Amino acid sequence: MLAEMSRTNNIYKALEVTKKMFGVTADIFPATDERVRLSAITKDGRRIHGETALDVAKYAEPYGLRKIYITPKDPIVNESVLNSLKEADVIISGPGDLYTNQLPVMIVPQIKKQLLAANCRKIFILNIANKPHETAGYTLKTFINAIKEHLGVFPFDTIIVNNNQSVQIPKKYHQYSYIPVDDELRGANSGFNIVEEDL
Repeated sequence: MLAEMSRTNNIYKALEVTKKMFGVTADIFPATDERVRLSAITKDGRRIHGETALDVAKYAEPYGLRKIYITPKDPIVNESVLNSLKEADVIISGPGDLYTNQLPVMIVPQIKKQLLAANCRKIFILNIANKPHETAGYTLKTFINAIKEHLGVFPFDTIIVNNNQSVQIPKKYHQYSYIPVDDELRGANSGFNIVEEDL
């Protein structure tokens, strides 16, 4: 896809080539129709710019990330994206990096508005393991609170989590750790249902 983007400078043409290459029949849309810069504020007040810097995230130790934001603040969104959200039977977010994959899409104002307004079922799939630096030490509750911090509410009615932590994480991924479910969330009147399965 990157090669096609470099050749045509058109994300939609690049996506069509990628779909044909992998036999994908579903619609795939970019979150926005214009270039967006991703930035973050660390817990100790520093500002970090660029997805690559955020993805590596070593700068965040030992303080971690507090909030992300995008520039421009209200980028153009293709009407097909908004219509897909309006007509969806189910909206699913995850698994994926919280601060560099999921939240950057959810905080786009037009997408956020439609996500919050949608009456369909909304499912959040929790990652199996925490990513070093970006979400080190996070529990399910931390993920929920991070989404609340950015959207004002946790918009999902169902959370799917892995409950098999018996498999040893390979040594080369020693910095990764399984994400625990906080006991206080189990059976709580929290407004969402937690589904625990062997993922």
